[in-house]
Amino acid sequence: MHTVMQQLDLSDIANISAIERQLDQLAEKGILTEAERGTINIGNIWTFVSSKLGRRMRAAKAVYRELPFGRLLPAHTYYKEATDEDDQIFLQGIIDVLFEEENGDYILLDYKTDRKISAATARARYQFQIDLYCDAVETILGKEVKERYLFLLDTGREVRL
Repeated sequence: MHTVMQQLDLSDIANISAIERQLDQLAEKGILTEAERGTINIGNIWTFVSSKLGRRMRAAKAVYRELPFGRLLPAHTYYKEATDEDDQIFLQGIIDVLFEEENGDYILLDYKTDRKISAATARARYQFQIDLYCDAVETILGKEVKERYLFLLDTGREVRL
């Protein structure tokens, strides 16, 4: 499902049929297997793209998907055992979506595939990861992330952090 969300042509999602057509094309190109294609909940994709957040992303002046980053961070911040102030760890990750709205605000979005996860559990489980991602964006770009969201693909729910 992650692959679908990264590959989806945001300019061609007017309705569920358009999404189905895109999924069929991804399967024809070998980006999705037939088995993967059969397990995708098109309704949840439609729920996202037609949601307020999905519409904001589609209307953004810039959308960055699968945005890789890497940073050196002080080890003592994350590991109690690290006592040398000069020790560092290398953190790398891939941000699912970062989009910039017309007013210059940056919005971070991360898709999650956990099954039947509640909003509260998702917040608790992923807050640290999203905080790290936002810190990376703000440090690298020098711009504040105004809003941050998880989108739970299994349930089609948006969770604001």
